[in-house]
Amino acid sequence: MPRLKWSAEMIAYGRQLYLSHDYEECARLINERFGTQVNRDQFRYATKNYKMRCGRPTGQMNKGRSSVFSAEQQAFIREHYSALSRKDLTAAINEQFGTSFKVSQISGYVRNHKINSGRTGHFPKGNVPFNAGTKGQGLTGANRTSFKKGHRTHNTVPVGTISVETKDGFLKIKVAEPNQWEFIHKRTWEQHHGPIPDGWVVSFLDGDRTNCAIENLELVERSVMAVRNRMGLSSVPSELKPVANNVAKLKIAAAEAKRKLKKGKAA
Repeated sequence: MPRLKWSAEMIAYGRQLYLSHDYEECARLINERFGTQVNRDQFRYATKNYKMRCGRPTGQMNKGRSSVFSAEQQAFIREHYSALSRKDLTAAINEQFGTSFKVSQISGYVRNHKINSGRTGHFPKGNVPFNAGTKGQGLTGANRTSFKKGHRTHNTVPVGTISVETKDGFLKIKVAEPNQWEFIHKRTWEQHHGPIPDGWVVSFLDGDRTNCAIENLELVERSVMAVRNRMGLSSVPSELKPVANNVAKLKIAAAEAKRKLKKGKAA
């Protein structure tokens, strides 16, 4: 294709057109007047090469235009958006124009062009609900499947059921209705030795939290248990647990003595 030569008359006419027309319209009008075959891109290049100025703010030329939808399709969207959902509108425009637009494209267009459907999603003021005046007539079946007094759900288990606490692995037993449970190791200890004092915990000598036999349980101060765990002594054999407890107690006593000594020096 030979290179287009712009005459002075074409350039002058182009400058005049560019003040009120876009690239495509300018190219069309130049072709009509001079019998040329200027396309949109060629005219756009000419505006740069010959320093044509439109005098309009940036973006003003294409304001309100769409690179996706034709003018007819845009009018169709604006006309039917008030009555159709975006999904239905997409189906309608594709059927009307033989296109394959997606719902996301319709959504983007109405959002970017601030097209309001007028729908709020709320019932209009004065709206009468479909079940108005039916109170007490049982039309909605509100109480048809409601629980009756004393009803037991399908997953209700009897008293005495043993379950595993999924979080910590302790065994628990249901002791009363409707849903009262106790940990078996604590219950076993208290049955043999009475209530567990504050600050003390029941531990398992062999480390097995499902072995709740009284011979496998020990009562340990919570602070001793914490130090024992921190020192890695909780996993020692059951026969060495008393030794581990004594080591933990010595550790606590040493820390307390050090704290008092430091406090005395500070005073």
